[in-house]
Amino acid sequence: MCCDFLLFEFGSTSLKFYYRLSPYDRVEEYKIPWLVSHEVFQTGRISRETTIKAICALRALLSTYGRGRDPEKIVAFATGVFREAQNALEFTHQIWSRAGIKLAILSEDQEAALLKSLCLSKIRSFPVFAFDLGGGSLQWVLLESREDSARGSIGLGSIRLLKMASDAFDNFIPALGCEIAGKYLANLPRVGLAQVVGTGGTVKALSLVAGKRVVRRDELEALVEKVRRFGPPEQLRPHRQSIFLPGLVLLQQLLREIGAGEICHCDLSIGKALLQKVLAFHDQGDGQPHPSQILKHMRYSAVLPVGE
Repeated sequence: MCCDFLLFEFGSTSLKFYYRLSPYDRVEEYKIPWLVSHEVFQTGRISRETTIKAICALRALLSTYGRGRDPEKIVAFATGVFREAQNALEFTHQIWSRAGIKLAILSEDQEAALLKSLCLSKIRSFPVFAFDLGGGSLQWVLLESREDSARGSIGLGSIRLLKMASDAFDNFIPALGCEIAGKYLANLPRVGLAQVVGTGGTVKALSLVAGKRVVRRDELEALVEKVRRFGPPEQLRPHRQSIFLPGLVLLQQLLREIGAGEICHCDLSIGKALLQKVLAFHDQGDGQPHPSQILKHMRYSAVLPVGE
């Protein structure tokens, strides 16, 4: 099978594969969960097992969906935790040499810029404060209007907070989590009357558990206490259960720091913003462009070298 469009996103909690069979079809998503964030925050490195899993998954997906396509022209980006792994360059070299894919690792500013571009394309009323909370970092943008904005990235996410605020027996300590989160989030801007929209696994899980898109701060704080006492809801997937409470604590502290009374879940993920950018560039050209062309036209700051 030869697809019209292919894109790989190496994320903190999963390897995502986006594909489109023809220009007339919608883009489909395939997700392979992994524990790369836990590995990097625990040991500082991407494990050999995760590297092999990624290579095998790429080979299998390419053999099924990428027949006849030049692997060098298949776009692959990594986010978040891959910036921090001590062996990140070794990992990208392995992906290149053993799967034929050139993997670019996005900078913090690139991720924040992607979030801003998606907000401008999907949100119609301003001011708005939007954020993407991942496993290892939080990207944010404050849009006073379409022309007036600020953006940034904070090196704290739900999995990192879990590792930082757990005792010797891996028990998460909410009070310590609040203290750590408060220090990381202290310099965020106050949002005033801006609406607050969030995306990422924790925000999506919060919306699922609450049964609604908009959750008030007092409802969030009540849920934090409930999960602290009785554990995470069984309706969540196992990998999400373990990081649900740290994620809620981070969200709770975020709302306190920016002075917001509620949060609205909205699909504004960095991955979707990246997909939108790459797909638009793809459809304007002739066939799948080389990744370096996309990086050039995205006009963001430089990324780590990829498989040269």
